[in-house]
Amino acid sequence: RADPAPDAAPADGARVGGRRAAPVARRVAGARGDRCGVGGVVVTFAEYRTLDAINWSTLKHARTSLLHYRNALMAPPREPTDAMLIGTATHCAVLEPMRLPLTVAVWEGGRRAGREWEAFCEANEGRAILRGDDYERAVAIGAAVRAHPLAARLLERGEEEQTIRWTDRGLDCKGRVDWRAAPMVLVDLKTTRTM
Repeated sequence: RADPAPDAAPADGARVGGRRAAPVARRVAGARGDRCGVGGVVVTFAEYRTLDAINWSTLKHARTSLLHYRNALMAPPREPTDAMLIGTATHCAVLEPMRLPLTVAVWEGGRRAGREWEAFCEANEGRAILRGDDYERAVAIGAAVRAHPLAARLLERGEEEQTIRWTDRGLDCKGRVDWRAAPMVLVDLKTTRTM
């Protein structure tokens, strides 16, 4: 999920890698095709996916072959795995803890199948659905990260889910930064099973 990003946030018109940075623009509701520099704009993930630019999440498939890259571009979003759902909940618990109850629903039932499960999914459409122990783990990780002195300072003020766009060697590029603590401080959060 880590898309390539410049090291620093240039001022409008400043040079980045020999190229002039585009002006920073705030997203206007309903606007399409806005250009922005490293300052970032807030767009939904669905809108981000439609931006006509390359990103690391798809470009990395070109290491295997250009056919793999093309398939990654054309493929519909895949169903999230349990690990991805836990990552979503952890991401929210760390970066937007007040939104966690709106983003995640907790399944306290047994097997995830049958009418009761289907009704629960329907009632919680658009939310990540986790088992109770996975939810508690995400909350605990969020609390631990926010209790760390350096992390707490970085997360004290900032903006989440910033979309950045730039041009590199004539190619339009895009990236999604988990948290922008200051113009030159970009935070990317990752979860992992082991270290």
